[in-house]
Amino acid sequence: MKAQVSYLRDGTEAPLDLADQVRQKDSFSVEQFRRVYGLDFGPHSGTFDLVIDNSHYIAEVTVAASDEGIAAFEEVLWDRIRVLL
Repeated sequence: MKAQVSYLRDGTEAPLDLADQVRQKDSFSVEQFRRVYGLDFGPHSGTFDLVIDNSHYIAEVTVAASDEGIAAFEEVLWDRIRVLL
């Protein structure tokens, strides 16, 4: 899980319920956007012009794999941004 890399960078251990925490935070964010802004927020909502998901660029839960995945995704991201400009 990508959220674990943040803990690895800090040198701390991820909580055992990290996946549940991420799901709860995501659910809270979806509800907040709906309530406060009237937006149907989510990766398939059509609300945004661009949805960024680099998950498949990070092969394993390590800092090195995360850094490599982000570097590999950079050009893809810029290509998608240029299309919108």
